[in-house]
Amino acid sequence: MRDRVQHSTVSTRSARLFAARKRARRWASARPALVATIAASAVAALCWVALGSGALDVRRVDIVGVTALSAADVRHAVQPSIGDPLMTVDTARIKARISAIPTVADVTIKRSWPDALRVTIRERHPVLAAAHAGSWLLIDRDGVAFTAVASRPKGVLPVTVASPSAGDPATQAVLAVLKALPKKVRARVTAMSAPTPAGVQLVLTNHITVVWGGPEDSARKAKALAALLRRPARVYDVSTPGFVTTS
Repeated sequence: MRDRVQHSTVSTRSARLFAARKRARRWASARPALVATIAASAVAALCWVALGSGALDVRRVDIVGVTALSAADVRHAVQPSIGDPLMTVDTARIKARISAIPTVADVTIKRSWPDALRVTIRERHPVLAAAHAGSWLLIDRDGVAFTAVASRPKGVLPVTVASPSAGDPATQAVLAVLKALPKKVRARVTAMSAPTPAGVQLVLTNHITVVWGGPEDSARKAKALAALLRRPARVYDVSTPGFVTTS
């Protein structure tokens, strides 16, 4: 009798253990599907918040780096994207619209959560101005002729070249020479010209002419010119740094 009771107790324990193991196996097999379902639900909820609820739509534009350029022009370029989901807004298209503004040299656009775009502008600033069709074509430090204005801005040097542009060797020669000039000499320059890349000339105050030649050896030419300017003359020729002349 006692043996039967013990056998019954063992059988009950075995049955419970078997059932527990069976439940554990069912849970182990079902758990990945449950986790995947929960994850999918969470992703769907996040997508709805980001794309469908309007909570993460573009509502604000922060503009950095604008000085001469009107911030209103930048905002006008971004305006078509206001109200678009920040997650999927086409920043490449916005960048193309802003880059079409002549005075913009470069633009970077970043998402600023939860509802803003941060637009960082690098403007073009003129260093030269070429007379063109009754106006002045402004040229930046890279040689880009980016806009035409009625009057030459103060501090921007007039330049005479045949084809003012970034790809024009004569324009690039003038810019290289301008960069090499010491500040004291640069302050005396009133105009520049380059009929050819090897024929750069400067006009200084009091109608003094400097024959510079090409942009090569500009450091030596600038040093020679600084020394020559101590002597009164109407023309200073530093085109050959080892043999400079005055007249």
